[in-house]
Amino acid sequence: MTELTDVGSTALWVALGRARESVRADRLFSDPLARFFVEAAGMDRLPESELAEPAALVGDYFAIRTRFFDDCTEHACAEGCDQVVVLGAGLDARAFRLDLPTGARLFELDLPEVLAFKERVIQASGLVPSCERLVVPADLREDWLGPLLTAGFAPDRRTVWIAEGLLPYLTGADARALLTVVHSVSAIGSRITLEHDDPAVFEAPLMRRMTELSGVDLVNLVGDGVRDDPLPWLAQRGWRTSATNPAERAVAYQRPVPPVFDPEVEGSAARAGVGQQFVEGLLVRAVSP
Repeated sequence: MTELTDVGSTALWVALGRARESVRADRLFSDPLARFFVEAAGMDRLPESELAEPAALVGDYFAIRTRFFDDCTEHACAEGCDQVVVLGAGLDARAFRLDLPTGARLFELDLPEVLAFKERVIQASGLVPSCERLVVPADLREDWLGPLLTAGFAPDRRTVWIAEGLLPYLTGADARALLTVVHSVSAIGSRITLEHDDPAVFEAPLMRRMTELSGVDLVNLVGDGVRDDPLPWLAQRGWRTSATNPAERAVAYQRPVPPVFDPEVEGSAARAGVGQQFVEGLLVRAVSP
């Protein structure tokens, strides 16, 4: 369908979920670019028979997660963050979807091949971002701060860091290194929103079924190594934290709990004993552990 492979291909399934959400009468958001990504990848030509079961398993998960990260981004900007850094941006369209304050700058970081596909689709769509958008090709397992600084990132300005659907695909060591860099260049008042999964989540029977149906080997894409719990990790460094999960957000948004994360559904990831968390942090004091 496209040249995207491995982790990059997971972004296409997220885009499909966002495209479907955007045409609902009760939509949680409207993503103007999602359908263009889906069409460019040829996913709009997949027969409904191939999509029915994965759509049933994932439910409204991608819509719920997207809306939560949207809410956190808008709240952070309303509280004074004028830089948004989307780590592992994939096919995220917040620069086009959200009404960010005047003067806000949004940085998108991802692998060069992912951003190259994305830029071709955006240019063909004719859509323009609602804020200053800066694209930063970088491998988040290597030096990504240098390219971010070169693109104009200012460490002395309050920033909201977005890591949606990213950390599970890094090794424990790489995830720790990434968060360490984020902390080192965050001004007081900066915020972070991330998704935290224990690797065991991807071993759940329904997750394995999703792998079979999507053709994306989630289990083997997940990074190795021990995962730091982000709540105490951030708290020890001066961040005030809170956490929620997909089931709680589904209730808040008046949507059914996605089966793949429903503790009442046999084989769901929530029954693996670890589950998934959406974590928020506000840097209130700088601490060097």
